[in-house]
Amino acid sequence: MEEETKPKRRVPRKKCSRGFPYYLDTKDSYGNPLQIKKSSSAEMAAVWIICKTSEGADWLPHVNVAKAKQVIRALQKFVDDHTEKKGPKDAAG
Repeated sequence: MEEETKPKRRVPRKKCSRGFPYYLDTKDSYGNPLQIKKSSSAEMAAVWIICKTSEGADWLPHVNVAKAKQVIRALQKFVDDHTEKKGPKDAAG
């Protein structure tokens, strides 16, 4: 008899002290905090990309939807350029 699969529960996102969700809360390649948090802007849908340097300084670009799409395309290109492509021989495994 097949095992019944349970629907995955959504893990609640971490929220800032003002109640806005973090879309990402991780560390960069050097171990510095890196977060993407929903902006409180009432004028546009936007996020903050929060980066802290090793010296503790903040770098805070504010990104609207159009700019986020540009960032996504750029990051996807980076991933595609640095991901080994599998040929038909390698596809199985």
